[in-house]
Amino acid sequence: MIVFERPEALLAIPIILLLFIVLKVMIGKKLYKKIHIVEHPLIDHIEPINREFRREKAMGIIIIDVVSLLSIILLVIALASPLNQYTIVQHIETEKIGKLEIKVKPPVVIILDNSGSMGGVKIEKAKEAVLSFIEKIDNKLDIGLIVFNDIVEIAIPPTSNITKTKRIISYLEAEGGTMYTYPLNIAYQWLKPYREFNVSAYVVFASDGLPADKEQALYLIDKYSEEKIPIYSIFIGNEQEGYAFLKQMSEHTGGDAFLAKQIDELVDKFEYVAEEILSKVETNVSVTLSYDITKTVTENLAVYFGLASLCFILIATFLRFSRYYVTF
Repeated sequence: MIVFERPEALLAIPIILLLFIVLKVMIGKKLYKKIHIVEHPLIDHIEPINREFRREKAMGIIIIDVVSLLSIILLVIALASPLNQYTIVQHIETEKIGKLEIKVKPPVVIILDNSGSMGGVKIEKAKEAVLSFIEKIDNKLDIGLIVFNDIVEIAIPPTSNITKTKRIISYLEAEGGTMYTYPLNIAYQWLKPYREFNVSAYVVFASDGLPADKEQALYLIDKYSEEKIPIYSIFIGNEQEGYAFLKQMSEHTGGDAFLAKQIDELVDKFEYVAEEILSKVETNVSVTLSYDITKTVTENLAVYFGLASLCFILIATFLRFSRYYVTF
C-alpha cells in the first residue's frame, strides 16, 4: 500500500496541470516569444510542406509536453515522500535444551483388555504382568491405567502415586466385548498436553482379540503418530490377525509389537517393554517454542520517484534538442 508522509504536496499536481493548460493553450506562443526573444523573424511565414509534416510536428510537440509534464508530476510525488507499507508475518522458533522445570515425569499409560476372552488364567497372568511392569518402572515415570472391554471400566490418569493403581489391578475381572477406540481416545487426551512441552510419552497396549471398531481405532492411531506417542503392544495368544493389527498400530506410531503365544510369557514381555521404555526416557527435555510476529515494513520511495523525474527531464531535453536544437 502506498502512503505519503507529506500528502499536502500532492495538491500541487492539479495546479501544475491547470497552469500547463493555461500557458500552453491560452498564452502559449506569445509568452514563449517574450521569454525567448532570439527568434528568426520569418518563422511565422514558413509553411509546412504538407499535412503529414504538420501532424508529425504536432505529435512531436505533444510527446515533449507529456514527458515534461510527467517529470514535474514525478518530482512533486517525490517531494510528497511516498512510502510503501506492507505487512509480513515472521514465524519464529526458539529451542532451549535443559531440564524441564516443572514437577512432572514422562508418562506411560497401560491399556489392558479385560474382555470376556481374557477370563481365567489370562486375566490373572495379565494382572501379574502389569504389577511387574509397575515395579520395573520404579517411580522413574508416571503411570496411568486404562482397563477396557466394550466400555472403559477403569481410567486412572498418569500419576506417581501407584498405591491405588496396584489395589485396583488386584480386583480385575474379565467380562464384555472388545472396543479399542474408547481407551485409545482417553489415553491420547491425557498424553497430548505432555507432547505440547516435548515431554516423551508412551502407551503399553495388551489385548487378546481384534476390536469391533478397527477403522475408528486406526483414525486415532494417526493422531498418535502425529504427536509422536509410540504404542508398545503385546498380543496375548496365537491369533495372527489380531497380532498383525496390534503390530500395525505399533509400527505406525514408532513403537514395537510383541507376541505372547503362551500365557506364561506375558510377564517377561511386560518387563521387556518396561526396559525398552526406560532406555528411551530422556533426562533432558528439549522444549521448542514457536510463535508468529506481525510486522509492518515501510519503504521510502522518494528516491525512486526523484530518479524517474530526472530521467524524464533528460528525455524531454534530448527530444527538444534533437528536434529544435534548443534545450528549453
